[in-house]
Amino acid sequence: MNAARALTGLLIALAIPAHAQITVDPMVPVSICGSPTLQVDISVVSAINAGNLFTVELSDAAGSFATPTVIGSWSGTGSGTISCTFPAGIIGGSGVAIRVLASDPPEIGTPYPLPITTVIPPNAGLNAVLTVCSNGPIVNLFMGLSGSPQAGGAWTSPTGAVVSNFFNPATDTPGCYTYTVIGDPPCVNESAVVCITVNQAPNAGANGSITVCSSDAPFLLFDQLAGSPSVGGTWTFGGGPFNGAFVPGVSSPGCYTYAVLGSAPCANATATVCVVVNQPPNAGTNGSLTVCSDGAPVSMFTYLGGTPQPGGAWLGPSVPVGGMYNPMTMAPGFYTYNVTGTPPCANAVSTVTVMEFAPANAGVNGTLDVCTNSTPVNLFAALGGSPNAGGAWTGPSPVISGNYDPATMNPGVYAYTVVGTGPCADATSTVTVTEFNPPNAGSSGIVNWCQSFGALDLFAQLGGAPDVGGVWVDMDATGQLVAGVFNASGVTPGTYGFTYIVNSTACGPATATLSVIVGPCLIPPGEIFPTE
Repeated sequence: MNAARALTGLLIALAIPAHAQITVDPMVPVSICGSPTLQVDISVVSAINAGNLFTVELSDAAGSFATPTVIGSWSGTGSGTISCTFPAGIIGGSGVAIRVLASDPPEIGTPYPLPITTVIPPNAGLNAVLTVCSNGPIVNLFMGLSGSPQAGGAWTSPTGAVVSNFFNPATDTPGCYTYTVIGDPPCVNESAVVCITVNQAPNAGANGSITVCSSDAPFLLFDQLAGSPSVGGTWTFGGGPFNGAFVPGVSSPGCYTYAVLGSAPCANATATVCVVVNQPPNAGTNGSLTVCSDGAPVSMFTYLGGTPQPGGAWLGPSVPVGGMYNPMTMAPGFYTYNVTGTPPCANAVSTVTVMEFAPANAGVNGTLDVCTNSTPVNLFAALGGSPNAGGAWTGPSPVISGNYDPATMNPGVYAYTVVGTGPCADATSTVTVTEFNPPNAGSSGIVNWCQSFGALDLFAQLGGAPDVGGVWVDMDATGQLVAGVFNASGVTPGTYGFTYIVNSTACGPATATLSVIVGPCLIPPGEIFPTE
């Protein structure tokens, strides 16, 4: 059993060819600036086939060949020298290594810890030329360098003074500014320059504005620019050329542009003058207004001539409210209408002269009660209030001298009219005339009445045709008169007086008297003493 195993192992060993041994010859430790090309000597033990390619690989910083970097190759079959380019930034002795691979047969050599250090050289970029404008933005000189400069360097001015990397075209001196990056040994410092030319910006001044009245005199727009504009520029308005002379009332209001050409990279300089043209106010022309003192409020604005603009203010003997003249509360006179001008236009003023007339006064309606047998009565006195004299009367009958005569005229409504002055309307009031017949209390008499007869109806004892509804007065205060009936049984024999009164507002009262003689006589009922 053991003999069989030994034989098998021998056969396997004879079938597998011997491995080539590839090693890197020792290298002298050195520190080099940049990315040098160095000769790497290799030693090869065993056979290498013709057409073989040796490749040199570089590990990462930890010595791993998981993702190696090829730094050189050589076609050969034995020991030799391979030219290799080492990248900058290798730190010798840090763990980085190299190895050699053979392609035929495939073999991987023994890794060799690299003793070489390659220092990254400084990079100040490439020289550049800049042209800027004096009113341009601050320039970052670093951004002006060409290439791929590294940050952290220092800048010096054309005079050698240390400056920042920011160039202010408005204040800094033009010229060549040097950027220097310090090199780590054995690398030396590196510099690049940015040469700056500053072109002066054109000056169109600063924006201006002006407000004028359409009646103002012409003026030059250039004089309205702020700052210190250069002469020789051009004016435009609405996309077209303009001569620079503004004529109020003729030239269009708006913003006019003044342009001065600039040298590249300076842009053209522009400034604007914005012109506002205000129209003068219009208060119309003077007018007059005639009103009645009891009239409704009137708008004075409508009595101005011309085409006045609304929104003005009124002044006068009284304070107008809303431009209205109220005859009931305001005094007549001169009322001025003032329209405030938008500066620089002056205010405009016009006047309305108000004249006021007193209204006609026909008084207040009245009534007149007259007796058909009365004398003529003055109708004017029957009016209420304070009527004006001099009016005219009309009615059912012609009125003469303002009197009503019951003997010749008919009752009814009589109108009194006073003619108004100026715009005042006529005034009319009425007197309603009612005629009344005079009252009739009948005729007086003497009545003989026995005490034993008792009640006596006095009205029946009156003569003539007396009006009913009158009032009886007990002249002797007997206390025995009730509703026109006299109780003779309640008095002692004697003579008693009674008055019958029929009242009339228009004609006055009418009266009749009865004298009743009461006796103790015994006369059969139904017989009456004769009257005298």
